[in-house]
Amino acid sequence: MFYFSVACTFFCEIVGDDFCSKEWKRVRAGLDKLNCFLLKFIEETGLSLIICPRNDNNANEISFYRNLFGDKACIGESNRKDFSTYRIIDRSRLALAMNSTTLSEVFAWGKKVLWCNIPEDEHYAMPEAGISYFHYDDYGAFKERLLLLLAMPQDEYKSVTSRNARYINNFHPDNPAHEVIRKKIITVLSEPH
Repeated sequence: MFYFSVACTFFCEIVGDDFCSKEWKRVRAGLDKLNCFLLKFIEETGLSLIICPRNDNNANEISFYRNLFGDKACIGESNRKDFSTYRIIDRSRLALAMNSTTLSEVFAWGKKVLWCNIPEDEHYAMPEAGISYFHYDDYGAFKERLLLLLAMPQDEYKSVTSRNARYINNFHPDNPAHEVIRKKIITVLSEPH
């Protein structure tokens, strides 16, 4: 099972010709291509796909995914208070998205992730993620990368990506950032002036 996330703006028709509308349409085109690749991938491999909705009870979002994937994907229940997206990713073998702060966070945990920049758009480039970054409009290469990551033993994946993960989001469970900052503030405040 793997996780997929997109922005909720894309679940309705995008109208207009202003700057924002043009940007949303450009991104939507990339996400549509990614969705096509995902659909083909799960059809060919028989693997499970779970989609984590961004909002609680967003009928447009759920309808969008149901129309696209039918019964080939499961749509998870969104519960921000219970951190449902993180719980689903924690139980998944791989999480992927075009652009996601959640992906940065779980990458730092050591979870297998894939940033998918299929439109090769400079705004969604994440070469810092190394093997966990894909930026081609090529289904064969996409499938190959997913299968490589899924087959890679977890210890090997962590070894290959640990430096990349620390660069993107330096997470350390025994020394979290808020504690480092707190200690530094206490040290500075306790120094004589």
